[in-house]
Amino acid sequence: MNYQTIMAGETVSHYIVSNCQDTLETAIMLKKSYSQPRLISIDGSIITAIKAAYRTASGLYSEAHGEIAKSIYRMTKLDVALLITKNDSSDEAFDRAAYELAQDAFVTGKLEERAEALAEATGRAPEACLALIMRKLISMTEKMNACTSRLLAAGETPESPEQVRDAILKQGGRFMLCLPTAYGKTSVILKPVIRDYISRGKKVLVITHRRSINRNIANLPGIVSYDECTSPDIIANAQGLKIVVNSLSAAKYKDFIESADLVVIDEASQVISHVLGGEVKHRQDVWNALNSCVKSAPSVIMADADINSRCASMIGPEARLFKIEQQHSDITVKTADIDHVRGLVVEAVKDGKKALIACDVAKDAQALAKVIAKKTGKTPLVITADSARWEAQAAFIANPDATSEHVVIYSPVITSALSITSKHFDAHFGLFQGSIVPSDAIQMLRRDRTAKTFTIGMKNPDYRKSEVVEVKFRKGLVKVEEILRGMGISEEMKDKIREAVKEDTKLSTFDALQYDHNRSEAWLKDNIQNSLPATLLQQGFKIEVLERNERLAKDGFADKSQGLKAVKKEVVAKLLEAKAASESVVKTVEEAGSKDEAEQVSVSRARAQQVMKREVLTEEDAKLWGTGEGEAKIARFKKIFDGLEYENENGDVAELLRKAVRDMAEGNAWTVDSSAELFDKLNAQRCEVIDMGLRISTATSKQGKQLAISSIMRELGLKTKKKDGGKSGIYYIITPESLELMRSY
Repeated sequence: MNYQTIMAGETVSHYIVSNCQDTLETAIMLKKSYSQPRLISIDGSIITAIKAAYRTASGLYSEAHGEIAKSIYRMTKLDVALLITKNDSSDEAFDRAAYELAQDAFVTGKLEERAEALAEATGRAPEACLALIMRKLISMTEKMNACTSRLLAAGETPESPEQVRDAILKQGGRFMLCLPTAYGKTSVILKPVIRDYISRGKKVLVITHRRSINRNIANLPGIVSYDECTSPDIIANAQGLKIVVNSLSAAKYKDFIESADLVVIDEASQVISHVLGGEVKHRQDVWNALNSCVKSAPSVIMADADINSRCASMIGPEARLFKIEQQHSDITVKTADIDHVRGLVVEAVKDGKKALIACDVAKDAQALAKVIAKKTGKTPLVITADSARWEAQAAFIANPDATSEHVVIYSPVITSALSITSKHFDAHFGLFQGSIVPSDAIQMLRRDRTAKTFTIGMKNPDYRKSEVVEVKFRKGLVKVEEILRGMGISEEMKDKIREAVKEDTKLSTFDALQYDHNRSEAWLKDNIQNSLPATLLQQGFKIEVLERNERLAKDGFADKSQGLKAVKKEVVAKLLEAKAASESVVKTVEEAGSKDEAEQVSVSRARAQQVMKREVLTEEDAKLWGTGEGEAKIARFKKIFDGLEYENENGDVAELLRKAVRDMAEGNAWTVDSSAELFDKLNAQRCEVIDMGLRISTATSKQGKQLAISSIMRELGLKTKKKDGGKSGIYYIITPESLELMRSY
């Protein structure tokens, strides 16, 4: 074997993998088979060691210095590059070091500094180092620009917002306003233009993508909101209609939309993104209605600080573009991993700072609030899609400058249409883990116009959204790739099969548009740790990478777990105390949101009783239901255990899971190796597993596979517990109580 072990008493501390031809294969085998860390020896080919370490999340080792790093992912790109140049002076090593430094420059902006470091380490000309890093950096940037649909056209640079307003009023027509935040886009341009059109008896249609934006935009005489149109005469007598894009295809608005003289789309790129990738019923009808009104209206204004090429394609080539490149060189963004920054947030509030915190996952925002309240005595105001209409939250949204809140935490319900200029907050944070794209994350951060420093924590999502997109839109091709991997035929024959399937599964024009959009957004979300800093750099922000603080990172990790438990405990208690809402209240909340927490909980209770078929909820029912995630678990469980024999493509997966649940519940029929074997069988059919709405990790070690199977069981509402297998080790079985509970639904 080309590895050795270092023993600590009776326990293997870690494996050291020798540097030879099959280094990568050995490292992969060790990762799949054992839970102990691996250190790849750099003695020999440093490039081989680096590649193997990245592929297997291993550390590095040398005979001369011993352990270099427990994991290569704890090293900076600069450290990796310098390690390469120190141990290899070849052109291949020079190229690899340049690649590492290009990745670093991509997220830090320190191009010249990194080129100088490479030149100093290698003795090569600074110009050659800069050119090589630059070529690699350009390739990375082009990939991201393609995913963001970045608008590269220069456009006209206006002298003032008044100039833009006057140009629109003078000639009408089609306009794209790619103008930075706080420029006066709404107050100086859009409002006066809308007011002028209405004063001349013209009809105005204002389109947004969120109810919260719709409530606060274009509140002018003569304009009604779509949710106020309770009778035909209200629409007929309106001079202006402001509407959320989801409702654009509703029949009752058709006549007004077709007669609009001016269409204004605020946050235009987000509106298009929402239609193509957000939660929208009758998606193609909504897209057709949006596309039609933009194409047919005499005058159209698309406004967005991040306006993109999709907007340009929809509005047409004759549109006049006013554009000012965003330049935020006076603003510093400090970056670190998400646990580290979560720890910094708590420390800041402990120190008495008034904190404004953007968080892209609503339940994590609630969990952080619980931790802050417990550790500091300060109760944060939490604003999510569920709470946006509650009294305190609505008051903040309506007039954030008047707030006296010590800590405010908000989810993506606020990405725009809210500006803070009071200088009330003196600490600004962001916690992002790939639920939104970088441009939306920046929009969230920039709500406080006075802030000059932000500290953001990032974490790539645990499950790749790109994989879900591929299964959703190109399942046939993904399935074929799974089959081809196990076939011993030539690459030429495989390519012929791929081409045949590609032709048979060709997407419609609209589906292809959707696929392209969702694939791009998924890539940005999956790589948020790189794509967000890179986007910040493109917009002129200064980036400062914080040195990792292990204590704060450890505290932040623990805080999330404790916070989520506290949130769940509170939700369960309130759900059990609540009375189920009436059907009319449920419908009102679905359409407009809840007016307070009691109403929200009562609606959740009503839905729980309906789905669970219970008049009285037990504590176990409430624990499963939580904030609504229990509904999806029950649906998945029913889909697999409905007693039917599957004739569709998911049959094998369903039967595997049925048998596994039976064996895991019995306990004795399940062994240490059973979870790993089940994972391998499911992993061979990842496409079908994902198509069934289940998330499956990319585990390789036996322990990782066991945890992955336990995670899948949780998605079916089933709890697992450890069982001691003696010498063979620990394994997991399903608790009979949880299986009985799920069967009862």
